[in-house]
Amino acid sequence: MAATEMEPVIDRTFDFDEVREAYRHLEAGEHQGKVVVTVE
Repeated sequence: MAATEMEPVIDRTFDFDEVREAYRHLEAGEHQGKVVVTVE
């Protein structure tokens, strides 16, 4: 059995200052994959 790489499905990326919007997006069940919050 060969090992395969799995890549996550990213639904949407939010900047850190949009974290409240990201949380609302999750709570509403609107995502079809991972929700990413970038911190710089």
